[in-house]
Amino acid sequence: MAELVKKVVVDKKGKKRTIHVKMNKSFGMKRKDMPQIKEKHMKGFMEFVERFGGTIDNAEVEVKKLKPTQNEINNTKVKKFQKAKDKKFLYKNVVISNDNYLLDGHHRWAALMGIDSKSKINCVKIDLPMKELIELAGKFSKAKHKGINKGGEK
Repeated sequence: MAELVKKVVVDKKGKKRTIHVKMNKSFGMKRKDMPQIKEKHMKGFMEFVERFGGTIDNAEVEVKKLKPTQNEINNTKVKKFQKAKDKKFLYKNVVISNDNYLLDGHHRWAALMGIDSKSKINCVKIDLPMKELIELAGKFSKAKHKGINKGGEK
């Protein structure tokens, strides 16, 4: 199971922020280096993957069997998700590789790890190892890059 280790960082404005860094089983990418695909572009991304020969399946996977790709998590966001009255949104599809690394859904995954790591989550599983999936996602025209505490930096 992935271990979440607290780390406090100071952002550019001098504000302290608590993040979690996954020390074991993480693919080791910084969030700013991860391709981010908005939910409204996910269908187009799936079509893009299929055009490049990727196979896509739906699966239900135990949360603890998933592995983080990014090594940073915004702890404030995770806590907000865990405190939400209606937690159904936590179980919506996450996107994973064939080696069970997360491409999309890290904050929902981290929230569920803290609530019930044995629960199952709906996954869109792309039949590519994470290294290849990240390369392919980076070529998708709607993919953006953003840091752990802000949006839209390229």
